[in-house]
Amino acid sequence: MSEENPCLVFFEQHEGDNRKVCALREEPDALKWEDLTASRYSPGTVKPGERVLRLAFQPLHIDPETRSLKLSAVSDLKDKGFSVDRLSYISRERCIESGSKRAANAVLEGRTPRELRAVATLGVHEVRAILVDGVQAVGVYDTAKKDNHAHADICQLVPEGRAGRSVRSRLLELCDSYLEILTN
Repeated sequence: MSEENPCLVFFEQHEGDNRKVCALREEPDALKWEDLTASRYSPGTVKPGERVLRLAFQPLHIDPETRSLKLSAVSDLKDKGFSVDRLSYISRERCIESGSKRAANAVLEGRTPRELRAVATLGVHEVRAILVDGVQAVGVYDTAKKDNHAHADICQLVPEGRAGRSVRSRLLELCDSYLEILTN
């Protein structure tokens, strides 16, 4: 009998949970789980050499006047997971096309109108290099979905407070340094 994958069990139990990262912080082996699959749809664990793409929507993530990212662009890191797409499994163009469709559907679903305005392409090794007191402060998990095998989540593994704010600030700086404003 094979041993159960605790990472997969955790992410299945917390599917749709907008506070799953808070629960993940309570798991003593959460950082080790980066080496385990987090989804039955996973093409494999997220490797350090991979690149991931984050979509940024206006007005949710981008200040329309300054065209820079707002802190809200990285706020998901602390609770529901910072969604990205793994460029090893999906093209940049397909990510942008999918994001544009999601933005258009937001209005139909009664949510805040939004427009895909920018993307940030990040190196997983750079994300994992965010440290607090010399310890890796975020985990990158292969949370592939049935309709998007390229999906992954970046999760804040340090507690809220000063350390958590520092981690989000560093991720925001990283995103800002790789931000590409899309032209219509």
